[in-house]
Amino acid sequence: MALVTIKLFGMLGAMAGTRDLQLELAEPAHLRDALDALEARFGPEFRQRIMRNPRALQTYLRIFVNETEVTDLDTVLQINGLPTEVSLMLLPAAEGG
Repeated sequence: MALVTIKLFGMLGAMAGTRDLQLELAEPAHLRDALDALEARFGPEFRQRIMRNPRALQTYLRIFVNETEVTDLDTVLQINGLPTEVSLMLLPAAEGG
C-alpha cells in the first residue's frame, strides 16, 4: 500500500473539515486514485470542485506532488521510482483580478 498525505487549502479544507489527511492506496497509486478516494470520503460535491469533467481538472485548481505541479491524472505518486509517502497540495486559485 502507498501512504499518501493530502494537504487541502482554501475552500477544499473547509469542505472537508480538515486540512491534512492520509490515504492508503493500492500500488501503483496514481493521482486519479487519490482524487477518487477523496470523492468517496467527502462526496460528489467535493469532486466537482476539483474536476471540470471526468478527464480534466478545474482550471482554477493547482495540484502539487512533492512540490512539482502536475495536471496529468495518470501521474504515479512515487519518489525516485518507488511508491512511498507523497504530499498532494490542492490549491484553489485566489479570486480577484
